[in-house]
Amino acid sequence: MTYRATAYETIACSGAMTNRITDAISETYGGGLLNAEYCEIVEINGEEKWQKVPSFFHPIRIKDNIYVDVRPFVSFDKFTHETIIKNQPGYKLTCFRGAVNKIWITERPAYLRDLSPLPIATYTAWLSENIARRFALDGDAQYRLSILAAIFYNSHFIDDKELSTLDKQHLASYLSRQLKFNGDDVYTTLNQYSVINSIDEFCVAAREVTGSISLEQLNKGTLISVINNTFFGINASELAAVAIEHPPTWMCIIFDAIQNNNFYKKTVVGTILNRKHFDESRLSYSRGLLSMLKHFQ
Repeated sequence: MTYRATAYETIACSGAMTNRITDAISETYGGGLLNAEYCEIVEINGEEKWQKVPSFFHPIRIKDNIYVDVRPFVSFDKFTHETIIKNQPGYKLTCFRGAVNKIWITERPAYLRDLSPLPIATYTAWLSENIARRFALDGDAQYRLSILAAIFYNSHFIDDKELSTLDKQHLASYLSRQLKFNGDDVYTTLNQYSVINSIDEFCVAAREVTGSISLEQLNKGTLISVINNTFFGINASELAAVAIEHPPTWMCIIFDAIQNNNFYKKTVVGTILNRKHFDESRLSYSRGLLSMLKHFQ
């Protein structure tokens, strides 16, 4: 399986005990929106009714509804019954992640995939360049790793065990056009690894396509450590680790970095986004994602 509905299905959150959270939310909300026909995004704030719900960082799904925990970023006035936002950036990112996850879960994942080439292009650079730097790969090995990283990103949108010949041709054409890869090189790699199901599979494939002995040390633990500290903020390391396997999280990270460029421009993610050849796509991506969120409200 490559498609992961929420962050809690990724390796980074595999140890999270979500049952206590979902049970407490269900108990609090009763039969309300849990059985709603349309997906709703519910903010868990400082209201007394949410006191029994353990804190959680990532948007969580119960049926087709999305719940976000905004308590670290707000206070609740018991007299006026108003939510007061104390940390605007943290609050906005949390709610934004909930909205993007709503599209990911309730609509076709391809809507997000086809929105813009910016997410796959920046993801590919983020993953391959950080691995190449850590393991001192040469240019050819990094290039082959870049192709593999792009295939890995695409794999998260599907649940197929193998791409059809036609799908391989389409993907090879797309990657050669948008990421400037050689089409034959992409197709050759796709014939070996058209779908990469997990971080473990990616690490094995990385060693095979590059032929690098140094990548014998690459595993899920080292990969997560490689991308650690490439982005900052609350729980930034976990957020980055989740983004390896969860496109909605990656899309929200880069959106946040674009919107708050002065804050993030010196991070690894910000540096990649601020490359000259992404100038036009940064703006079109941000506008397109906001427009999509408005459409699916």
